[in-house]
Amino acid sequence: MKPPMPSQRILRMLFWETTVRCNLACAHCRRLESNAAGVADLSTSQGEGLIDQLAELGRRQSQRGEGIGTPNAKDRVWEPVPPLRPVARASRPCVPFAAVGPEEQGQDALATLASRIAMPVLVFSGGEPLCRADLFHLVGAARQHGIIPALATNGTLIDSPKAQQIRDSGIARVSVSLDGATADVHDRMRQIPGAFDGAIEGIRHLREHEVPFQINVTLTKQNVGQLQEVYELARSLGAVAVHIFMLVPVGCGEVLAETDMLSPQAYEQTMREICSLESRGQIQIKVTCGPHYERVKRELGFAVRSVPVRASEETPHGVTTNRHQPSKGCLAGLSVLFVSHRGDIYPCGYLPVNCGNILERRLIEIWDENEDLARMRDAGALEGKCGLCEYKQVCGGCRARAFGMTGNYMGEEPFCAYNPREVRSLKCEV
Repeated sequence: MKPPMPSQRILRMLFWETTVRCNLACAHCRRLESNAAGVADLSTSQGEGLIDQLAELGRRQSQRGEGIGTPNAKDRVWEPVPPLRPVARASRPCVPFAAVGPEEQGQDALATLASRIAMPVLVFSGGEPLCRADLFHLVGAARQHGIIPALATNGTLIDSPKAQQIRDSGIARVSVSLDGATADVHDRMRQIPGAFDGAIEGIRHLREHEVPFQINVTLTKQNVGQLQEVYELARSLGAVAVHIFMLVPVGCGEVLAETDMLSPQAYEQTMREICSLESRGQIQIKVTCGPHYERVKRELGFAVRSVPVRASEETPHGVTTNRHQPSKGCLAGLSVLFVSHRGDIYPCGYLPVNCGNILERRLIEIWDENEDLARMRDAGALEGKCGLCEYKQVCGGCRARAFGMTGNYMGEEPFCAYNPREVRSLKCEV
């Protein structure tokens, strides 16, 4: 038997649950283990091993010239990633920042940098990653390999010295979760009084030390009415982006499936509202776990307005058009992976299909050879109305929601109101 061919897919981003420990108890969290399970977190040496394996995959992508915009990418010699450095503030609400070269400044700097190199972005997540004592040592290990480090945090543990440490470590961007524009809504979902004020204080420290940050918000029935307010709050705080997550009924979120999940019709309306916000071109917006957003944008003939990526007035042409580019809605197993605090690999953090463990098998082998990952990459294997949909190449439905509701990760997206043309024609024939 011939050995399996290396995957032609490019791993763009790996989320690592660095620890299961957390100082909050969020109602919608995907984790089920308690803080006591932190004893099973990967050790420092095991974490370094994961980073080495990720670099191995990144180097192969580099040798094949994948994910790099420079013609001599295959000959690139890896060097530590320089930190994103602050530049002079402009008369805009966000804090601009710069990366390797002047063309990489501004709101899209992390995406620009990531698209130009083959090394994946490594998101240090949790739990709460700041609960891990060796976090910044591991960030340094990643940067030595040329891996771009990012940090996902609830923000409540960030004081001024910690924000300075984050900046000094070379972390490219920090995501802070705000599940509401007011304390009552956020704290109700986070289940800890004062969580909102703590997150806002952490954000202010990040801004004070000119650390680029984005706001993450998970939409439920409790906070969907504050979408506009969260957007405006993110802008006023100086965020470079707002990432909007659609609730997936896994982990602790399973108990919210019946009470807090938006209906398919409500999802559809919310997607249109997000389109309206994104069309303003004021701040970068990304929808996660809402792949049908790609369909909605196409149905509306939507193109993102130009968003400046340079703050300097010396470069009036230094902007990205940000015109809508062909993309894929659900990236689970296609360009994204999730590694648990025990080293188990999943297609994403919301899809509990175990694809292997980095302590037992190398990441590059799992990426190339795992049958579940291979199946998810085949849009032709989608079932139900997703398999019949004319948008399946750009949407694909949320594989995690399909699994959570039906146990079949290739089943149809259960929270999509759209009926494909083929389904409509079949109904007409009947």
